[in-house]
Amino acid sequence: MKFDMHALLGMTVEWSDDEGASWNGPSVATQIYSVQDHQTIASSNMEALLHPTTWMFCINGNAPHPLCSSSQDGGATWGPETSGAPVTCSSGGLSAHLVGSVDGNFYRGNKGCTGEGYSVFRTTNAGISWTEHPLPTSVTGTADTWNAEEAQVEVDSSGNVHAMWMGLDDMPYWSYSRDQGTTWSNATMIAPPIGLTGTGFPVVVAGDAGTVAFGYVGEDAREEEIWNAYLTYATDAFNETPLLTTVQLNAMDDPIDTLEDCGYNRCGGLGDFLDIRVDAEGRTWFALAHNIGGASGADVGIFATFHEGPSLRGENITMLAPMPAGGPQTL
Repeated sequence: MKFDMHALLGMTVEWSDDEGASWNGPSVATQIYSVQDHQTIASSNMEALLHPTTWMFCINGNAPHPLCSSSQDGGATWGPETSGAPVTCSSGGLSAHLVGSVDGNFYRGNKGCTGEGYSVFRTTNAGISWTEHPLPTSVTGTADTWNAEEAQVEVDSSGNVHAMWMGLDDMPYWSYSRDQGTTWSNATMIAPPIGLTGTGFPVVVAGDAGTVAFGYVGEDAREEEIWNAYLTYATDAFNETPLLTTVQLNAMDDPIDTLEDCGYNRCGGLGDFLDIRVDAEGRTWFALAHNIGGASGADVGIFATFHEGPSLRGENITMLAPMPAGGPQTL
């Protein structure tokens, strides 16, 4: 799917079933009564009326919660934009990445309907109705930063749900659910125990059952306002004490940004959406911005991964084929 926003006023969708060699559409995927912003799109294995899968998108519109729409024919037509939360919910408009599940459900993260803590919102019927599932944020608190409305959510290949958010201490936390969001594990702080004074811009992805990876930026404790990018992963997520491995994605002399409080604000190319995905081989790719990259010092979009590490796919843990190391020269 190729999902384009046009000056906050409308969006169109194009779709390809041959790996991008050709494209169908565009179809108009918006309503005229609402601003269209902060869009996110996903599919689930719910069989649609005219297509093997159901597609859905959510936006930040003129409502006290996100608005969402679904397609029953693979993106050719879209239904009306309706509440992306229980209709009485006032969670704020911003919505973290929408994700579809193998069991047909869709999930999205947001502030809770009471305005306190974070929740994951679930629909089992392609957006006709939603239920709220609070995350264990009573202990961690929630970050007091510009993107404080968002909790990130992801689903692994078996339908287990993973959530990530920033706590009041500006550190990243993770919790998972093995029953479609009904109950959640205790919150786990996933950053290295030393070396960081704060973090921001969370994203989470899962591969096969029990594997999960997290992307974020963090301030180096050794020097104020040096912001680096980090990737943390686990291949035994459901163990009582999972092993969390963290790699810094940029060289020490090549920070992502040096602006004051960068991880807590919109700075450079670190804006509404960073993203993280797992490819077919199980390699994790973190898309973000190198805000002081290139000869001119302009923002540069980059993909980050580890050049040696485990696959997040497969019944047994295997190591990926090593890749050449990246670095400033690849910008």
